[in-house]
Amino acid sequence: NGKGVTIPSQIRYVHHYEAVVREGGLRPQRWLKLVRAEVQPDLGESLRMQIFDPAGRCVLDSEESSGLGLTLPLLEGDLKFVCFRDTEKLFQAWLHTAYDPQRSVLGPIP
Repeated sequence: NGKGVTIPSQIRYVHHYEAVVREGGLRPQRWLKLVRAEVQPDLGESLRMQIFDPAGRCVLDSEESSGLGLTLPLLEGDLKFVCFRDTEKLFQAWLHTAYDPQRSVLGPIP
């Protein structure tokens, strides 16, 4: 019916909250290094990715970094990923590094 928790990021955060309650508190912060970002299915076009911290500061903008030898940032905490095609916003997704289920993809910093 479209009411309540319906989109994947909302469902994910409900599961994060469940883990906080079950584990008796927040997990320790984890720094992760972004290795790559993929959009599936492949749109066959160049896309722009921006990553924002909770204060709204852009910590990575693929457009500003292109051609400069993109340095992938260390990431921690709540992050918002926003993907664009030209000026059209395609989607956004939130990720919390302490609750990343795919540690093998993002991997903790040694």
